[in-house]
Amino acid sequence: MGSLRRVTILLLFLGVAATGAASGRVDEAIAFYDAARYAEALQVLDEIEAGSNGSAPAADERDVIDQYRALCLLALDRPAEARAVLRRLVERRPEFAFPAGELPPRFLSVVRETQADVLPSLARAEYRAGKASYDRRAWSEAQKRLRRVVSLAETDGLGPEARASIDDLADLARGFLGLMENHRVEAVASLPPATFTAPTRPRSAPYTAADQGVTPPVALRQELPGWRTAGGGTAFMGGEPPKGTLEVVIDEKGRVADARMSRPVHPFYDSRLLAAARRWQYRPATKDGKPVAFRKAIDLRFVGDGIPTQRPSR
Repeated sequence: MGSLRRVTILLLFLGVAATGAASGRVDEAIAFYDAARYAEALQVLDEIEAGSNGSAPAADERDVIDQYRALCLLALDRPAEARAVLRRLVERRPEFAFPAGELPPRFLSVVRETQADVLPSLARAEYRAGKASYDRRAWSEAQKRLRRVVSLAETDGLGPEARASIDDLADLARGFLGLMENHRVEAVASLPPATFTAPTRPRSAPYTAADQGVTPPVALRQELPGWRTAGGGTAFMGGEPPKGTLEVVIDEKGRVADARMSRPVHPFYDSRLLAAARRWQYRPATKDGKPVAFRKAIDLRFVGDGIPTQRPSR
């Protein structure tokens, strides 16, 4: 826990404007926690929040205070109080990063349960507000709200059910964000290709179908989202079914490590397709019997009901 203490103290010194008495007391509480003197740590944290030293804690300090308060309460076998404090922290700062490698597993379990309970409702509220702003053409406010939905979907450690709930909203949010790009450019064609990059990358250049002795990957999960407009319809612009090409890099574990639209369809659809691609799963490509990274292209054509068809990959 010593490294957690050092990281936290460093963040306090870097991120808090007033590093006077309040920061010193936070340091004191952390030292008590590291020494397993949990009741004394709680007493110091109470005094900081009460402003007994004449200095109210800054915003970043308040986040750290709540984290350590919850840690102490859980260590003292007061889980209900710990959950209440964590809920307050997550509702106030949903983007707060808990250093998973430095925290007790039991505490992390409570954090994940709290996030799963709080974040989907926050995402729904942000999406509703963002969509309402979009309808009013308040582009700046809409972007702010919808980008936050996307950010919530990228929270580490969310369980499958909570993530699926937020991912659906994030797909819609990305679509509206793509549509709003049209208000700043004259044509869709002038937009840069949409991309996403996963945290991990293949360690070597990926193989392709042109390489000899390589067995291509086999799709285990590769659902293509159907075409739909912002209003939920399937009508194509100009009456012509769109076309596009998605390129994916599949890593040695069969996960999509990178994806890009080499031939964009439309910002609204591209964002939904890339979000779906992040969840695809394959039996990885192999060379000489060993899994390897593989790059493949998927050419898309759409039929009249908005369902994409896939041409043989390259």
